[in-house]
Amino acid sequence: MFLYRETMHLSVKKKAKFRLDQRNAKKFNFKDIPEDKSNLILQSDVAQLRQLQIDGRVTSYEIVTVFAKRCHRIGRKLNLVTEEYYDEALLTAQDKDRERELAVRNGRANELGLLHGIPVSIKDHVNEQGRHVTVGVMSFCDNIAKSDAVVVQQWKDQGAIPMVKGNVPQLVFALQTENDIYGRALNPHDATRSCGGSSGGDAGLVASRCVPLALGTDIGGSIRGPACFNGVYGFKPTANRVSYKGCIIPLEDGTGPQGPILPVAGPLGYTSNDLLIATKSLMNQTMFDRDLDTAPLPFNEQRYQQTLNKRKLRFGYFEETDFMGASDATREKLEALGHEVVPFNFHHNEAFEYIEIFVASCSIGVLGQFCDMMESKHDKFITIYQESFLFYTLPRFLQKIVVAIFSTCISKRKSATMGQVRKYSSDDIDNILRRRARFVENFMQRWDDMKLDGLISPAFPSCAFKHADANELAFLVPFLALQNVLNFPSGIVPITEVQNGEDVDTAIYDKANDLITRHIKNSMRDSFGMPIGVQISTPKWKDEECLAIMKIVGDQFKFMKKTPEL
Repeated sequence: MFLYRETMHLSVKKKAKFRLDQRNAKKFNFKDIPEDKSNLILQSDVAQLRQLQIDGRVTSYEIVTVFAKRCHRIGRKLNLVTEEYYDEALLTAQDKDRERELAVRNGRANELGLLHGIPVSIKDHVNEQGRHVTVGVMSFCDNIAKSDAVVVQQWKDQGAIPMVKGNVPQLVFALQTENDIYGRALNPHDATRSCGGSSGGDAGLVASRCVPLALGTDIGGSIRGPACFNGVYGFKPTANRVSYKGCIIPLEDGTGPQGPILPVAGPLGYTSNDLLIATKSLMNQTMFDRDLDTAPLPFNEQRYQQTLNKRKLRFGYFEETDFMGASDATREKLEALGHEVVPFNFHHNEAFEYIEIFVASCSIGVLGQFCDMMESKHDKFITIYQESFLFYTLPRFLQKIVVAIFSTCISKRKSATMGQVRKYSSDDIDNILRRRARFVENFMQRWDDMKLDGLISPAFPSCAFKHADANELAFLVPFLALQNVLNFPSGIVPITEVQNGEDVDTAIYDKANDLITRHIKNSMRDSFGMPIGVQISTPKWKDEECLAIMKIVGDQFKFMKKTPEL
């Protein structure tokens, strides 16, 4: 039996290698673009790129060429891409140039789409017709999307030109982008560090200026973690405010999680304005017509402008978990503008409660199906998953013993997470739903009592962690998961970088002082210059307010961390 399984697994690996070789065999010939024009394109955000086309200073063909050349070189080198179709993108760009020329000639340039002629990347597990959608699983390496996801249709309607798919973790369930088809994604700021996950490939492409805009997804920090690790902007909308239809997981019908915590698609970009334009391109009547599960709430420009221009906003901030001073620096900037910032801290038990709710919610049903699928397809879990899925298969009494040992001797917070990785009865599921409802109700009562407009918090207790620490840190999502449990819109604003003196293990103080602490400290060593972001959150459905606050904060720092030339 063992020999049979290994033989079948080798067959799956051979198929995956053939898929990678097939991609790498594709050759592209790009025209040379003058250096001054290339620099202008690379220094411009999405709105500027659109206006440059209207003004006749650059063409969509030139924009796609400049980004495609970088993407082809850097994307492959850093394992950021899964599929490339630059030739098709360049043909589409020529069509966009003809459309633009006609619109300008007829005085109708203002009718061009918000993303007209802009090349974008699409996360691997988001369907685009005729493209591979592997979800980072070898046995799915030949899977071809039959139609576009709704969000892809929305961006195409606004003139966007998809030209590449971004790499993802196996199963799209980790903060580390790595799989056995396309390899481990390397952070463009430091190749020894993670891009995050699960939108890690797309975040790395934006950070290295391989694309000006990317489409990711988020159920537990999968947009925000990569945005923070790569020093770019990322936005997780309210779930069901943006369609998730056509974003798949590696199960037979590909349907996404239907538990108490829902995933959502959202953008990653180089500036807050990029996110604004990308979100407007999604939130309109056409999206609601295409997916009746989305709330019919078009983007409200008035609410965005009102928040942007409000003289005094009131924010909570995580005072006791201000790693590397990011929250405190944001507080000082906001107070200087006349806004009010007050401490917002969790009691120890509150933090454990929402983390347990999150892990349990993500585990319901899916883990068992993943185990069955991987076995039936003769596939194997990558290293970062092996401990969790082995634990899942243990009898319940053994699970309890292991949890007790971890809680007493290794890491209490890790044991709290492990304890939720198990099979759930209908009564268990009902209990999780009730616990989440109580937590959200209590949190919102506290929010209303404090009269808050927004919340400032870290995204992660360090900068991008080292690949060597991924086994322990790839599922460390306490600051990211909170917003998913609450279904708050939330985004990342890059504000600074690791300073001298912060890139040593003594710079991190963590009360737990456990196994996870040691790995956090190890990842902080030699991290000088790595980007650091802050997380902005607002209540459910207040996406416009969140984007406005992100712009307020971003405009105060104007931080853009360029990657080394690769």
